[in-house]
Amino acid sequence: MSHIQSRTSDGARVTHLPPQSPPKRSGLTLIEVAMVLALAAVVIGGVLTLYLSTSNQRKNTESIAAALSGVQRLLALLAGTKADPHAFTADNIVIHRARILPEEYWRPDDASVPNGAGKYVLPNGAGVTVYPATESGPPGGLIWSMTFKDAKSCMAVGKENLFADSLLVQDAQTGGRTQTIRSRDASGKIAFDMRALVQACADPATGVRNIRWIFVP
Repeated sequence: MSHIQSRTSDGARVTHLPPQSPPKRSGLTLIEVAMVLALAAVVIGGVLTLYLSTSNQRKNTESIAAALSGVQRLLALLAGTKADPHAFTADNIVIHRARILPEEYWRPDDASVPNGAGKYVLPNGAGVTVYPATESGPPGGLIWSMTFKDAKSCMAVGKENLFADSLLVQDAQTGGRTQTIRSRDASGKIAFDMRALVQACADPATGVRNIRWIFVP
């Protein structure tokens, strides 16, 4: 460090030290750390949101494919064996024995009872039940009923006419009344009511979203 010397008016020698620069800073300040953490949180949140969205979309796609495949197997079973629709019951024993859907989706009420009561649960969490139409439809008609946990999966599957030409009506129980989503007129033309589907899939007070496809084999 260099020194600068000078003399006062009386001849005394004075040594001046040069001005010192502030010490160099190392590391990050608290503000910078907070900014980095906030940025990381935003990035991680975006990645998680994208992952969950992609995962949910994949589950809905798999569930729709499984439902369409199950419907085709069910219709083929009824056409090939002339099975009595009244043999189907809400405990799902008949459709399970017929392997309408993959075994991995089966959830038994009691795992210790082979081929006992239970229900199918698809990848998006939708439960599937098949039972006779009885009061809700014509003699010989069947109901394919699905219960959904959330509105998005309800909308994704509810848009599908699972039974094509075999469908009579697709409806939902909303606010204690039956609401028609899709119906077939006398000429065979099918009408679809998106507003009714949205209402059926909205967050219900009961927490249950149930959509039914009523069809004649």
